[in-house]
Amino acid sequence: MSLMMFILQCGPFLGLAGLTVILGSHLAGNFPAWVRLPLTVGVFTLLVILQIFKMAPRWNLVLLLGFALSTGMLLQVLGIKGLWFPWAVIFLATVVSLFWAFRLGIRLGWIGTALFPVSVAYLLGWAVFYFCSLPDAFAVIWAGIGLAVFLGLAVHAITEARYAEQAGSLVPLASDLFVIFLNLFWLGAIIGVG
Repeated sequence: MSLMMFILQCGPFLGLAGLTVILGSHLAGNFPAWVRLPLTVGVFTLLVILQIFKMAPRWNLVLLLGFALSTGMLLQVLGIKGLWFPWAVIFLATVVSLFWAFRLGIRLGWIGTALFPVSVAYLLGWAVFYFCSLPDAFAVIWAGIGLAVFLGLAVHAITEARYAEQAGSLVPLASDLFVIFLNLFWLGAIIGVG
């Protein structure tokens, strides 16, 4: 699969998810503060359901859009908007991951497969920051480590899709990339504010 074919096949799904995030952020303009916790639980619930059913035709697209909509609402409620640094992180991560996957042609192999449990352990590590009072510098360093982990996951997902020669839907890949780039956005926001 060439770079142009990849962008033409996967780009519309990611673009639609991105527009849905923007729609969600506009819909949540007047939500009260108490909505934060239920909305966070809803976003994570939709994320788990999306990962379980990402291979189910039509349901995967509905779940991707539902996850994107609720994520946009959560971004608005949390007050994360108008920051240029997270968008710069996503842009650079996209360029680097596409370059690595299509120009260098390096497959991460077992390292890419190992990045998934590493990313889960990494995200669970944020609980330490939540329950322990650590200096802000540690959170910024931890977010920087996360950027490297999720950039590696993006490269791995794109590289595997390139070599898989999938004739079917690319919605599962778009879902994985959307979640990866969403994590890159959160981490970029933490570094940008910290």
